[in-house]
Amino acid sequence: MNKLKYIFLSALFSGILISCSQETVDTVTVLPQDPETPSGSSGSADFSNFVAIGNSLTAGMQGNALYRSSQENSMPAIINRQLALAGGSATFNQPTINSDVGFTGFAPDGVTPLGRFVLQTDANGNTAPGPIVPGELPQPYTGDPTQLNNFGVPGILLGQALIPQTGGPNVPENPAFNALYARFASNPGVSTIIGDALATQPTFFMFALGNNDVLGYAINGGDASRVPMTDPAAFQFQYEQAIGAFLTTYPDIKGVVAEIPNVLVVPFFNLVPFNAIPFTNADQGTIDILNGPTGYGGYNQIVQAAAANGFISADEASARQVSFAVGANPVVVSDEDLTDLGGFFDFLTTLPPEVGGIDAATRAGLEPLRRARQAVAGERMPLSMASVLGTLADPNNPLSVIGVGVPLRDHQFLTANEQAGILDRTNTFNDIINGVAAASNGAVAVANTGTLTTEIAAAGAQNIDGVVVTPDFAPPSGFYSADGVHPNSRGYAIAANRFIQAINETFGASVPLVDVASYPSIELPIPAN
Repeated sequence: MNKLKYIFLSALFSGILISCSQETVDTVTVLPQDPETPSGSSGSADFSNFVAIGNSLTAGMQGNALYRSSQENSMPAIINRQLALAGGSATFNQPTINSDVGFTGFAPDGVTPLGRFVLQTDANGNTAPGPIVPGELPQPYTGDPTQLNNFGVPGILLGQALIPQTGGPNVPENPAFNALYARFASNPGVSTIIGDALATQPTFFMFALGNNDVLGYAINGGDASRVPMTDPAAFQFQYEQAIGAFLTTYPDIKGVVAEIPNVLVVPFFNLVPFNAIPFTNADQGTIDILNGPTGYGGYNQIVQAAAANGFISADEASARQVSFAVGANPVVVSDEDLTDLGGFFDFLTTLPPEVGGIDAATRAGLEPLRRARQAVAGERMPLSMASVLGTLADPNNPLSVIGVGVPLRDHQFLTANEQAGILDRTNTFNDIINGVAAASNGAVAVANTGTLTTEIAAAGAQNIDGVVVTPDFAPPSGFYSADGVHPNSRGYAIAANRFIQAINETFGASVPLVDVASYPSIELPIPAN
């Protein structure tokens, strides 16, 4: 049964990598050279001191990490190169991470650092995202924080830009702490991200926060007990406070803000199908066991008995039937919206076997199935499940195959209801963003980034500035980096043009658009570590 992992990974990634011959890829960072003389104008804006506030998308994260070339091609750095052609400064200081590999966490040994995710091909020809080993721990920022232009901090919520706790102290009772802000905060534990940005006396700002106020909930499978979505009233208050701080501190300042894109269409939520359990004719013996009386056949009978005894409805009983066959089978999941059958399982232990009673061992085996069913089309599995499905929850129990004998837990997939809630909250936040901008008396432009991911996904393969762009991380055309969430350098260049278009339209500027073809897409696969 454990072979499911390898069959699945091979099938999953072989399809998105067949386009590798479309064009030659230069994996070295390309930094376009500015012409000797400006070719645009600033209109009513002043680009002489441009600052950016945001999260990982602003910081330049790629492959789930910050590293030297990802920061060099961060979205605001790309924008600044264009602003420099229209009266802005060529200087754009960022809190450099001083790493070529990046850091995403530690290996299971708790000691070895893991670097950024890249596409890796193993000896069997299977290609999948994986971390570079070893990675490099982030180094303290040694520059002058008062001279920074990029205040993008990966992982932060909107509200964390406003509070000093984001910079420390690093103690359990301070969940707001973020080490990637603390490393360049002007006064860790006292200063705030917004305050530090204001202290640089900006003349123009970019503000791109709010994604994580939705994304964290989505990545955690819609489990609000782990990461809830931000309350709309709190979001509005925080957003008004943040933008208001710029407009009241510097009455002549202008800026551009970002809408929140639809996170559900990024590859991270679309590469692992709901029916990710493959069985072949050679697996018929396993299928028979799974469907038999000691497997899900027995579970199905118990579910029907629960309906007959009024514990659940007939419709729910039908939705909870689990069976397997040759071909692609839906993953078994645990759905919090279903009735918890734990009480009914306990009830059955009080009955004699001749009327459907069960013994203690059978009851223990049913424990993971209290809310079990198979996934349905439209439900989304995070990309992280690609390395989990088909493995054993208990290495000593060959029947504990995750997604088959052991259901995915609520935080490991997204139901239709959870997805609807994510889209509704995203739309609400974007209404707030547009409302705050509209109340600024023309001081704040809105970049049309809310539809960007949806448009990229809907377009499929498209030609932009003479290069093919696809809604995946397949080299050499992919829009995304190997984490399936953050764009690669070329993707950031495409997004940067949304900001420049908004700046030009709102302030009568003529900032040249980015030449998307000047920036590299995702790297070609490398041999696995």
